[in-house]
Amino acid sequence: ALVGIYARRGELARAQAVATGLRKHGADKQATALSLYYVAQALRKAERPAEAAEMFSQALEVHPTGPTAPPAQAGLGWSRLDAGDPEAAEAFRTLARKYPQSQAASQTPWGLLAVAEKLYAREQYAAAQALYEEILAGFSTSEAAPKAQYKLGWALVRQGRTEEAVGHFSQVARADTEPAIKADAARQAARLANAQAEAQAAESAALAQQAADLAQQQIQMQQQQAVWEAVLRMQAQFDAAEDARQAEWEVDRLRRHQERMEGIERHQAELQQERERARILRELMKRDPPDFGL
Repeated sequence: ALVGIYARRGELARAQAVATGLRKHGADKQATALSLYYVAQALRKAERPAEAAEMFSQALEVHPTGPTAPPAQAGLGWSRLDAGDPEAAEAFRTLARKYPQSQAASQTPWGLLAVAEKLYAREQYAAAQALYEEILAGFSTSEAAPKAQYKLGWALVRQGRTEEAVGHFSQVARADTEPAIKADAARQAARLANAQAEAQAAESAALAQQAADLAQQQIQMQQQQAVWEAVLRMQAQFDAAEDARQAEWEVDRLRRHQERMEGIERHQAELQQERERARILRELMKRDPPDFGL
């Protein structure tokens, strides 16, 4: 009671001192946990989330199975969220896991949604997406689920995954949720679907143009091939004619060479005959020298 009085007066330091004193002196654990819980709540209202989280943790340590444990676990999650503690999501998961039948457990999907919203605001879209999907998987009947699915659609859009986003927006548009969210989800689904249709039409047109360009290129290649083949045929004909001329020239060269060789042989034969006649004449003159009347 004294802790509550101090807390209501805003005398948080005195309230905190009384609550921690109860714990230090081994007072009744339920009363101690309740006192710590009151102080934590007051600190959270005073926007001192880090100190509030510490008091909620102490309340849970003192009496983890008492009546204050589920709301203290929820308060721990919210305080960590306010303090920017990355463990906030785990505190909410623990709430659902350890106290599933408690009234406070219904805060779990909302707490996870709040954590996801902070991640989304910091443009950590993939991390936010994971939490939105966690809410849909574990708390599909919660009123937080349609909101999570709506924001999941946006997280996917921010990551360029518009085809997946359309499906989520379409489901939200048919869900039982706030009219404003339903209406915007329907608009986004239609907008993205139209954008996809336009993109597909543009892609189809681009593919058709590419096909036409390829067909034109193929025609040009065929024409170039025909010209090249004609050039090759002409070259072959020219080469054949050149080969024929070369062969004719070679035959003529060989004929002239043969004629020269035959002429040389005839000349050599004639020289040989002349030499032979001269030899015979010399022999005759040796045997019967001519008489010149001397």
